[in-house]
Amino acid sequence: MKFTSLFAVAAGAAILASCSGKKETVDSFFDPFDYTLTVTNIDGADSTYAYLYDYDLLTNWRDFPAEALVDSAFILNNEAKFAGKDNTTHILILRINNNNHCVLPQSGENTYDATAFAGSGVAAKAMKTYNDSLKSIYLTAQENLPAQEDPAYEAYVDSVNNLIMAFNNQTLSDNLDNAFGLYQLTTASDITLAQIDSLVAIQPDLAKSKRVQALIEGCKKFEATSAGHPYVDFEIEYKDATQKLSDYVKPGEYTLVDFWASWCGPCKRAIAGLKENYDALKAEGLNIVGVAVWEDPENTEAWLQENPLPWPLILNAQAIPTDLYSIKGIPTLLLIGPDGNILVRSYSDEEILDAFHAAIATEE
Repeated sequence: MKFTSLFAVAAGAAILASCSGKKETVDSFFDPFDYTLTVTNIDGADSTYAYLYDYDLLTNWRDFPAEALVDSAFILNNEAKFAGKDNTTHILILRINNNNHCVLPQSGENTYDATAFAGSGVAAKAMKTYNDSLKSIYLTAQENLPAQEDPAYEAYVDSVNNLIMAFNNQTLSDNLDNAFGLYQLTTASDITLAQIDSLVAIQPDLAKSKRVQALIEGCKKFEATSAGHPYVDFEIEYKDATQKLSDYVKPGEYTLVDFWASWCGPCKRAIAGLKENYDALKAEGLNIVGVAVWEDPENTEAWLQENPLPWPLILNAQAIPTDLYSIKGIPTLLLIGPDGNILVRSYSDEEILDAFHAAIATEE
């Protein structure tokens, strides 16, 4: 256990269990409404524009397609004013100078302070309260964190992670009747299909969200590519050549598949550990194949020029395999057994290697 796990939990709304203690269903918050939105305290030039995007039509925080654009407004005296009708999930992304703000308007007049990240509506206030509380938990945890060599370190990290998970779970349960609950659900990490089903049973209208629909589909893919299931093949074309994962997964042998990117610090640390022990691992019967995702292949190749790797690589995979495997973070590593089934799926190279050594020990 490393303290970085605390950062990972805090970054997304990790949910431990389905909500409880609520009535069977809660009121819908999806009814269309008219709104005005005044954005204040914008830190930027008066001659730029502010843009509103429909959160439900954004697949990630990197792409902002034209079809997701709801409105634009000229910034004057550090303010921008919008007026419109919300017909979807009541979650808008305010984009100013490539900086993103989650805005949760309600019927009537709304304000949003771009410096304080604070809105005036019920859902917006719930988000601000949540963020402030989470920041307080996080800072207290940092101040009281034992040294990593302290025997109490791992127990402390576990206790803080559990506290954050319980807090996220309760916050989601308390906000199923407003747009913040939907936003928190769609940013959740480590959520299962059964947990989503239990939430939709309480708030059926959650299933109207394209984001929730995508989350459900992602959970299905995750479960289908977890331990005990056959690995899913894919093919990538790059420089007039086609590579398949099955080109490197050899029947009757163990294969470690590493999904990584050269801009990812944890990926490079995992790679360094594997590279250091590669000869021994290969002698023990472990094949390794790297799959470069989420970056321009020119950047991957430039890094490889300085850091050559001894195992085969699939370049320019982008999001093809990460969509198939519902990978939300990297590094993600798979250990595929001799029968083609996935033995372990993990963010940790240590966990993968422990599983490999445990597996070959049973064959002796």
